[in-house]
Amino acid sequence: MNKTYLVHHGIKGQRWGIRRYQNEDGSLTPAGRKKYDVNDDGTARMKDSYRRSQNVKGIVKTAVATSLVSRGAAKLNAAKKLGMDGSTKAGKKFMVGAVVQTLIGAAVATSASINFVNSMKNKTFNSTGMGGTPENFTGKAKTRAQVIAAQNRANKK
Repeated sequence: MNKTYLVHHGIKGQRWGIRRYQNEDGSLTPAGRKKYDVNDDGTARMKDSYRRSQNVKGIVKTAVATSLVSRGAAKLNAAKKLGMDGSTKAGKKFMVGAVVQTLIGAAVATSASINFVNSMKNKTFNSTGMGGTPENFTGKAKTRAQVIAAQNRANKK
């Protein structure tokens, strides 16, 4: 029987245990610093395009949320003015639709505020989790490089 299957042997030129953008001690190579946009002190700059995209997403979500909430509120007001009966099947369907539309608008507005917060949040973040500068890492060591750096710090004392 002829069995066909897909085999992947890794990335061409990649060696086992050798990282492309990281030195053995955990610090980033020049190519790694460029890829992750990392400063020499181990902090990485968030790209301006990320901030802009978060702002644009927030603006679009705010517009959609405003539209949904205002439409839902208008439907509820119209139902109240017309004295719509909520006990009939059509009345319940209309009222539930209006309430759901308003709630979805509120959820989208919350998501938009998160986008605005993300765009203004920490303009830099510590890249030691990516192996940036394990010498400055003070938390619980997770990578081999961080363990070696912690041992080196202990030996210096």
